[in-house]
Amino acid sequence: METINNISFLNYGLHISNYKGVANLQEAKEQFYTIFGKAGYQITKRNADFVDVHGYLLASSLADFRSKVTALQNLFTASGVKVINLGNGAMNTFAKDGFTIKNVHITGNVFAKFHIKLTIVS
Repeated sequence: METINNISFLNYGLHISNYKGVANLQEAKEQFYTIFGKAGYQITKRNADFVDVHGYLLASSLADFRSKVTALQNLFTASGVKVINLGNGAMNTFAKDGFTIKNVHITGNVFAKFHIKLTIVS
């Protein structure tokens, strides 16, 4: 289940459609020897230091939509790192550039596209 600070994204009306750039550090590699008396090391490739999250914000009314956007603003403007779990382990992140909400549609319910780029700090 996708969470932010151990709170489901669904509590904020967020439905994650995709994400990319999730950091997947491989297991630490052991030292090995190729020449007698000289140690060598295997290279561990780091895939990314950010996660780019796309999704949809869904709300039952315009007032509900505004309250969910306000809750997201309060969450991401609060000091400290945000612990994000997208189903493959927790990551400490922060939002350097904030988030965007666009293409807002009101058809009884309210829905809009959501995007945020989070920097992974550990």
